[in-house]
Amino acid sequence: MVQQLFKYNFCRPEVVDVIKKIRAFVDRYPGVFTLGETTLAEDSIALSGKYASGEDKLHLGYSSALLVDKPISAELMRGIMKKIQHHFPHGGNCWMVGNHDYGRMRSRFTGKDADGKPYPEDFYHLFVALLVSLPGAFCLYQGDELGLPEARIPEDIPVARIQDPFGKALYPDVKGRDGSRTPIPWQKSAQNAGFSTADETWLPIPQAHLNRAVDAQSKDPQSLLNTWRRLLHWQKQQPALTTREGYEILDTDEPILGFIRKSEEQRLLCLFNLSEEVADYQLPSNCENTTGSGFTAKRQGNKVQIPGYGAFFGVLEKN
Repeated sequence: MVQQLFKYNFCRPEVVDVIKKIRAFVDRYPGVFTLGETTLAEDSIALSGKYASGEDKLHLGYSSALLVDKPISAELMRGIMKKIQHHFPHGGNCWMVGNHDYGRMRSRFTGKDADGKPYPEDFYHLFVALLVSLPGAFCLYQGDELGLPEARIPEDIPVARIQDPFGKALYPDVKGRDGSRTPIPWQKSAQNAGFSTADETWLPIPQAHLNRAVDAQSKDPQSLLNTWRRLLHWQKQQPALTTREGYEILDTDEPILGFIRKSEEQRLLCLFNLSEEVADYQLPSNCENTTGSGFTAKRQGNKVQIPGYGAFFGVLEKN
């Protein structure tokens, strides 16, 4: 398997014809949509855009755009967004930062900043705000809403309990994908964290996951789970974030990533400080602060100070 060249079973030209047949069939049923994963490709963004272009192919395509093994920066994210904008000119993009094959959200962007320091908890709250603001849909992998770290092998998952075929065959050279496939911890103090009443679950639940159980985080207004809940609710209240209409990527200086989401009802300025230091930004005139996101920033006139790993959202005048 390791020596196999995926030449005749991945990303074949015939896939487009198959997709068209699937779409024609699905269109017979109301309220049904298609989503395709295109990750094993030379250029997954370009190919997923091809698969999701037009009214006769996939409704949504997700790529490996955010499966990045570099520390996050405004330049990096801006480059990714511009490429998505080019290959998805009419929408149809779906973001993904973690799944059962590629690890969890906490493994993205090396897990450390450019100085080699692990990202603080604030970074992951900021990333929630970024995900709900980016143009397109996104897939949230189970456990990432809790901020679960990947289970370690063999510390959390003994070698004898590895289930992934890759891990079984190739350990220790390849540890496999079980680290992101452990059960959801629902209740901190319950047997198997409330996931199952069985004597033993398919994979063990790491002790480090218990403090991030659903019941524990639900009680904490500042938890990552409640940040997800709050921002998903806030997103629905922003017309610019629930449309396929155009968006503008701003040429901002590090560490600020900025873009404007647009709809007929609203122009929403989205700014993200991708560092731990306070960053200043000069706002355009007639920019009104929004409420409900949970992020705060100091503002004097048209100058705003965004805290480290903080965000600012403002409503601009319509053109």
